[in-house]
Amino acid sequence: MLREELPGEVAVRPDYGLADWDASQFPVPPAYGASGETVDCMAMAPLNGGGVSKPEEYWAMLQEGADVVIPVPVQRWDTNMYYDPEGGDKMYVNHFGMITDFEYFDNEFFGLSLEYSNTIEPASRKSLESGYYALASAGWTKKSLNNAEIGVHYGSGGTDWAILYASGITAQKPDPQGLMNPRIDFCNNRLAWLLGLRGPVINMDTACSASLSATAICHSKMRPQEPNSMMAACARQIKCGLVQGINGIFEPTFPTNLCKAGMLTHKGRCFTFDQSADGFGRGDGCSAMYWEAHSRETLTRYAMLSGTCINQDGRSASLTAPNGPSQQECIRHSLREADITPLDIHMQELHGTGTALGDPIEVGALRATMMKVGGKIREHPLVKTSSKSNLAHTEGNAGISGLMKCVLMGCHSVASPGLHLRMYNSHIEYAGYPVLFNPDTVDQNVDWGYVGVSSFGFSGCNARGDVYCAATMGHRKTLPLGREFGVGRHLQMMPKIEHPAVHSVLDRKEDDHEVSNDWAGFFQAGNPINLGTTFQLSGSWSSFQDMDAMLYKDGAYEWYFFMGDTLVEEFRIHTDYFYDSIICPATKKAGKDGIILGPGTAPKGYTWRIDGRSEGAEPGDLYSVKFLWDEQERKKKIEWEIVRGEARAEIESAVDVPVYEHRYFVKGTWTAWTCIELSPILGLGYIHETTFRIGGNGYEDFYLVRDLSEDQQIYPATSTIKDTKVKVRGPDGNRKERCWRVQGACGDQITLRLRVRKGEISVSVISPSSKENTWSRAAPGMDDGVYFVDGSWLSPDERLTAMQPHRSKPNVFSAQMKISQRGSEAFRILVDEEQEQAFYPEMSGAQSGQSVALGPDHLGPGLSWNIEGDPGATVRITLDLTKADKRQRVTWDFI
Repeated sequence: MLREELPGEVAVRPDYGLADWDASQFPVPPAYGASGETVDCMAMAPLNGGGVSKPEEYWAMLQEGADVVIPVPVQRWDTNMYYDPEGGDKMYVNHFGMITDFEYFDNEFFGLSLEYSNTIEPASRKSLESGYYALASAGWTKKSLNNAEIGVHYGSGGTDWAILYASGITAQKPDPQGLMNPRIDFCNNRLAWLLGLRGPVINMDTACSASLSATAICHSKMRPQEPNSMMAACARQIKCGLVQGINGIFEPTFPTNLCKAGMLTHKGRCFTFDQSADGFGRGDGCSAMYWEAHSRETLTRYAMLSGTCINQDGRSASLTAPNGPSQQECIRHSLREADITPLDIHMQELHGTGTALGDPIEVGALRATMMKVGGKIREHPLVKTSSKSNLAHTEGNAGISGLMKCVLMGCHSVASPGLHLRMYNSHIEYAGYPVLFNPDTVDQNVDWGYVGVSSFGFSGCNARGDVYCAATMGHRKTLPLGREFGVGRHLQMMPKIEHPAVHSVLDRKEDDHEVSNDWAGFFQAGNPINLGTTFQLSGSWSSFQDMDAMLYKDGAYEWYFFMGDTLVEEFRIHTDYFYDSIICPATKKAGKDGIILGPGTAPKGYTWRIDGRSEGAEPGDLYSVKFLWDEQERKKKIEWEIVRGEARAEIESAVDVPVYEHRYFVKGTWTAWTCIELSPILGLGYIHETTFRIGGNGYEDFYLVRDLSEDQQIYPATSTIKDTKVKVRGPDGNRKERCWRVQGACGDQITLRLRVRKGEISVSVISPSSKENTWSRAAPGMDDGVYFVDGSWLSPDERLTAMQPHRSKPNVFSAQMKISQRGSEAFRILVDEEQEQAFYPEMSGAQSGQSVALGPDHLGPGLSWNIEGDPGATVRITLDLTKADKRQRVTWDFI
C-alpha cells in the first residue's frame, strides 16, 4: 500500500502499484533437470575488508570501484621488524586487504563466556557472525534453527592464529582447551553446535578454491534426485545448506616465505589482467551464503545454482602451476550440468589473482570453451572481471566472494568494473576474441542471464560454478518494488501474495499482520514430504492433547477420528511427536485449500476446521484425514472425508480409532472462575446440568468450557442478561470476556442446562423467580448473521446488514448493498453487531484489496473502507477469512 506523496516530496512512481502487478512480467526461470526442484541462493553475508559486512555494502564497493587494501595495522605485527621494500629475509609488501574489527565479537549473543571466546581464533569468531547473519537474512531465528537440518560447508585452510597461540605470544596463554579451539574441525562445527543444527558439516581445504569447492559439495548434497534414477543407499537430499569461506592473516612468517618465493605482488594489490601483474595480494575474509532447495519458483531468491564442478590439474608442470586443459574440462562439466552452452554466459568472474602466468592461462582456458559452440561464434562480448582487484586474494574465502559478486551482478544485470587495469598483459591472447576486460560499469541489456565463476587452488584443485539470475534490483528490476538485501527482506510486501516464511510466521504474534513472501525451513510449501519423518494427528476431539500416529499408505499419511456432538472439529499435524513442531495452515480455521506451513510453533487458532453440518455428518461419523504430496500440482495438500459402509467397517477392524466423549464445564463468579463440571443427565447424554445459588451481589456471570480447554469456550455473541435472541457462540477461543449474567435474589437456586445435539447448542437458565431463559444456535459457523456490515448507507434506525455464508466455502461471507445518490459509501464489518469487534482497514478510505484488514477489535475508530460507484449500483462485499493475504480478506465487486 503506497500512501499519497507529501507536499514537496517526489511523486510515487505509478508503475509501483502492487495490486496491479502482473506476475508474468517476471522472467520465466529455466528448468533444472527433470525433477522440478532448484537449488536457490536465499541470503548472502559478505564479510571482507573495508568494513564490508552486508550485500549492499559489497555491491556499493564493487560499483564504485573501491579496493580494501590498507597498510598492515599495528594490531597484526610490527612492520618495522618484518618489512623491507628490498626484500631479503623480510617481506617486501606492507599492504593487505584486512578486516579491521576482528577484536569485536558479541560472545553473549552466542552464549559463550568471555574466557572461552578469547581462545577462539578471530576469523572463526567472525564466521559465527556471518553465518548467523546469512541464516537470519533468510528468515531463521535462533529458536527456529534449533534441531534444523541444515548442512554447513566450510572452505578453509586454517589461519595463522594456531601458530601464534601455541607460541604463547598472544594475550591469552595456552591451555588444553585453547590449543584445540584453533583447529579447523572445531571452527567448522562450532556454529552448528551453538545453533543446534543437525545437518552434515564438511570442510574443504583446497587452498584458493576452498569455498567454491565447498559450494560444489553443498550443491551435490542438495541436488534433487532425477526421475527414474537411483541414489546411493547412504545418500539423502539436504534441503538447506550454508556455505562459508574463512581466511585470516595474523602473523608475518607465512607472508615472508611467500615473498621469498616471489609469489606476492610488490605493490600490495592484485593487478589482474594488467601488464604490471607481478604476484597476488593477500586479504582477510569470512563470508557466508545460504541455499535452499525449492520445488517451485520463489520470488525471494537471488539466484539459482545451475551447475558446479571440481577437478584436479593432474600432472601439470609443477604442483602449483595451473593447467589450462583441466580448467577447460571443469568449466565444460559445470555448463553441461546447467544444460546451457558457453554462449549463454554473459559475465564471467575469474580467479584472476594478478600473476603473469596464471591470468593468461585462465583467459586461454575460457577462450577455448567460451569462444564458439558447434561452429557458432559468440556475438555478445563476454565480460571478465575479478573481485581480487577489490579485495585482494582472500584464499579460503576467495571463491565464495567471487560467487557472491556473480549473484549481485546478475541481480542488477550490470558488470562491475575491474580495478588497476592500465595495459593488458601481453601474454593474454584477446585478438579475435569477443571479450571485455571492463574498467567501467557495463550494462548487460537483459533482464535475466547466466553468470559463471572459476576458482583455482595453487595445489591444483579447480572449482567452477554457474548461476542463473533474474534482474530483481537496479534499473532493470523485474519485481515491482525491487528487493532488499538484508534481514528485513523476508518481510517485504509483495503483490496479492502473503507467503510467510515458515518459521517466521509460526513464531510471530497472533496480531502481527506483516506480509512476507519468503518460505524458509525444511518443510516449505511446495517441497515434497520427507519420507523419513513421522506425522501425528491431534484435534479438538481430544483437546489437542493426544497425538495419533498417521499411517502411510497409497502415497499419503492418513488417520481417523469420530465426529463429536457439535459437528465441528479442528485439527493440526505434528512431526515426530513434538508439540512445538507442527504442520498448520496459514490462516485460522482453514479449509482444504489453506496454505500449508510448518513445522514450527503454531500461532493460537491456526488449525484446519471440519464443519460436519455442511457435509451432512452425524455425531459419531468416522472421518479420514489425509496429508499428501500432489505430484501434479507440486504442492502439499490436506484432505478429509466421511467414511461409511464397508470402508468404515474395514478401517475399524484394522486400526483402533480412539473414542472420545466431550466433557463440559462452567466457569463463573460463584466458582472464582475455576472449572466446575456439568453432569450429564442419565439416559440423555446430550444434556448436561449443574446448580448454583445467587450470591450477595444479586447476580452471577458465567461461560462454558469444553474439555477444560480455553480454546473451546461456549459463550454469548454479546454479553446478555435476558435477551434470548443473542446467539450462542463456540466452542472456540474467541470469547473476549463475553459472558451470560443471571440475576435474582440472594440465595436463589439456579439450574444451568447445556444441550448439545447434532450440532445444535442451547444454554438454559432456570430459576424459581422467573421463567426459563434459553439461548441457542445451530452448528458453529453455520448461523446467518455472525458478521454484519455497518455502512454509511444505513440510517440510524436501520439494522446492520447481515452477511450470508457461502454455500460451499467455509469462512467466506458476503452481503449486497446499493450505492446512494452521493456515489460514495464507507463501511466496516462487525462481529455479532458489536462495535467493539470490528474489521477495519489499516488506512481509512482504502479501496478493494489495497489495505490490510485489521481486527476484529476496538482499536480502529474512524477507519473504514470506501466504495465509489454510480448511484444505484449494486455492490457485493465479501469477507474471506481463508485468505493468507490480509489485503484480500475484505473485497467487493459490482454486480
